Amino acid sequence: MVVCNRRTILRTSTALLFGAMGWSTTGGATTAQDNTDKDDEIEPDFEFDGTGQTVTTEIELADGPAIGTIEYGGNGSITVNAVPQGEQGYEDVLVMTDNASPGVGGMMAVEGPYVFEIVPTSFDLDTESSNMEWQLAIIQPEAAENEAQEPPLEFEGTESTILGPIMFQGTETATVSHDGDGWLDIEVLPQNGDFATSLFYESGTFSGETVVRTEGIGWVPVQATGDWTLTFA
Repeated sequence: MVVCNRRTILRTSTALLFGAMGWSTTGGATTAQDNTDKDDEIEPDFEFDGTGQTVTTEIELADGPAIGTIEYGGNGSITVNAVPQGEQGYEDVLVMTDNASPGVGGMMAVEGPYVFEIVPTSFDLDTESSNMEWQLAIIQPEAAENEAQEPPLEFEGTESTILGPIMFQGTETATVSHDGDGWLDIEVLPQNGDFATSLFYESGTFSGETVVRTEGIGWVPVQATGDWTLTFA
């Protein structure tokens, strides 16, 4: 298992994405690509790798959004639980995948120490859950107001990703379309706030709208299992 602590975050004019897993931006759309330019990449704050069900070493998180991304091999799903080691409150589910790697999720962290419990479930009779390899990255993004985009905005992709920074007024309408077999999970993590706002939590093919009730800079983890489009207007 490897852990590192880095605070190098690079932003683009369209979206903030995790380049280490091959994500980048193209114009107003967000897509998964094999190659990324240096200016499109995010360096994670912490990284872990391992095999099977594991508890990571302890790290310190700051108040604010914490986003997890996990890649893994094999046919199965993985849940990542964030477990406080101090007096920050209850544990939270950071990432929950649905047989779709990479997985993305987020939570609002309270300053203090955490460990992360990685729980894989193999769907392959020939592969034990204890043999599933994974790589977990944790980032705590931060941006100035002049770095955030303002709606109307439109994004599209084929896998899970991270969008932001976006400046919300708390009155925007989010519209999504998802063409996949598994779960679609989209939420907004406010840069300055206490609670995340769930936008969509649906299974399979889905189209719908909802109001974004977040004001200020927000970060948007998108967990998807197929082609998707997302607009804020």
